[in-house]
Amino acid sequence: MGDIPFSDDEATGAPSPILLDLTPTWTTDGTAVVFARTAFRRDLGASPTILYRVDGPGAKPVRVAPVATYPFATYYGLGYAADGRLIYTSTTGDLGDPATGLFELAADARSVRQVMATQEETGPPYLLGVTSGNAALVSYRAVIARFGDNAPGRPCALVVRQR
Repeated sequence: MGDIPFSDDEATGAPSPILLDLTPTWTTDGTAVVFARTAFRRDLGASPTILYRVDGPGAKPVRVAPVATYPFATYYGLGYAADGRLIYTSTTGDLGDPATGLFELAADARSVRQVMATQEETGPPYLLGVTSGNAALVSYRAVIARFGDNAPGRPCALVVRQR
């Protein structure tokens, strides 16, 4: 890898951020896209991960909610439940960190709840999708590595339902 090509804003001379947008997902009605953003600036380094929403062609991203105090927190997936909750995974790289696991953000973006903690033996969960019945389909790196060939009779995912 080479150096990151940072540049300065021509008008102000201030360092311009490089924006890294990850794990985009459509809202349930298909009118907007939500994604996780980490920004890099030469003078500040990487920003915390923040969720943004784009409401249509030509629209500017609007901040939805911060999800972590570290970069790349939602690398393992985002998905919407039918009732408007946003389901996402978060990882800090430390399996014992309570900020690592599967979370849900309320439809009004005012509250977050951990749905599943990370287990030491499996690593962080990967969100594969959310069904119309509000179930999250989750897999794990250890399971994918062991059963990645989808051998008959071998489980490679599990479903988490809200109670």
